[in-house]
Amino acid sequence: MMPCVLRLRGSPEAMGRQHGHLLKGEIHQRLQAAWRWWQRRADESSRRQHLSWLRCVHSMVSAFQRWGGPAWEEWQALARAAQVSPDELMLLTAWHDWPEVWQARPAQAVAGGCTAAVLRAPAVELGVWLALNWDTPPELGRQMHVFYREPDDGPRALVVAPAGGFPIAGINEAGLGFVWVDRACREAQPRLPTGAVFTDLAHLTHFDAALQALRETPRASGLAVALAETSSHATVLELAAERCAEHSVTHQHPLRVFANHYQSALLQNLDAWPNRSASEGRETRLSELLENARGLSCPSQVQRQFADHKPVAGETICQHPPAEQQTAAFIAVLCAARELAYTLGPPCQQTLVRQSLL
Repeated sequence: MMPCVLRLRGSPEAMGRQHGHLLKGEIHQRLQAAWRWWQRRADESSRRQHLSWLRCVHSMVSAFQRWGGPAWEEWQALARAAQVSPDELMLLTAWHDWPEVWQARPAQAVAGGCTAAVLRAPAVELGVWLALNWDTPPELGRQMHVFYREPDDGPRALVVAPAGGFPIAGINEAGLGFVWVDRACREAQPRLPTGAVFTDLAHLTHFDAALQALRETPRASGLAVALAETSSHATVLELAAERCAEHSVTHQHPLRVFANHYQSALLQNLDAWPNRSASEGRETRLSELLENARGLSCPSQVQRQFADHKPVAGETICQHPPAEQQTAAFIAVLCAARELAYTLGPPCQQTLVRQSLL
C-alpha cells in the first residue's frame, strides 16, 4: 500500500498547526513511548535525577525560544495544536539528544544505529545521491511520515519526519538535500535541540547558506550531516556541540559512508558512542558493498545494499528485533531529480516508494 504524503502549507504557524491537528493521536502515543523509554534509562527512584532531567528539558525549550525564527514558530504551533506543553514536546522531539545532554555520555550502552552514505558520479550515474537507514528504538520509530511542505516564503520540499518531530531527511525544489545521523558528544549541553536547524534547512535555496546555517546554529549535542545540491556540491559535516569538521565528496573520492562515531581526528576525543567498533563495522561493510556496485542508476539498487544483514561486530546495516534499535526507514535523496525514495520500515521488507517535486 502506498504511504500517504501529508501536506503542510502556509506560514510557519499554519504548518505547525496542520501537523499538530493531523497527527495529534500519534504524537500522544509517541510521547507516552518516549516517557517509558526514558524511565528505563534513568534511575526512576532518584527524585534528584528526575528533576535534573526536567530542568534540562526546560532549558532547551528556553534556548529554542531565544533562537526563535520560523522553526520556533512552527514548533510552538505544533505543540498547541497537538495539545501538549512545550516541555512535553521537547521530550519527544529531542529524545536523541538526552543521553548526551543529561549526563554528557550515553546513560547505558545501546545496540544499533544509523548508517548513511553520499554518492556522486561515478558511484552513481547522475548528480549526487544521499542514502540513509534510520534506526531508532522500536517504540519511537512507528509513526514515520513523508511531508510535502509548501511554505509561503520558501521552496516546496519533501521531508521524512516522525510525528511531532524534526525532519531527518529532505529535498527541496532548489535541489538542496540532506540526511543526518546522531553522534554521541561529550561536550553536550542543554542548548537548542539539535534537529531544529533542519526545519529551516528545507527552506534554503543556496548550498553556501545551508553550510553556514549548519556550522553556526547552536546545538545541544552532535550530528553527522550529509548536504548536497544539484551542481554536485556535496559534503559531510561532523558536528559537535561547539566544533565542526568537514569531509568533501569529490569526483576523485565519490563515496563517503558515515555512521554514529566521529571520524575526524579533530573530534574523536569528544566521541562517546558506546559501541564504536560496531559503528565502524557497519561503516566499513557498507563502503565495501557500495564500492562493488559502481554506476548505480536506480535507488532500488542502493536499497539492496542497505538491506544487508551480515553481522559485523554484532550489528548489521539493516536492523531487526531483538536489536535495541531497529530500522524504521530507508531513505534515498536524489538531488538532480528533486526526488525522495523511501521505505517506511526496513529496506529488506518494503517496496520502495518514489516521490518527486518535478
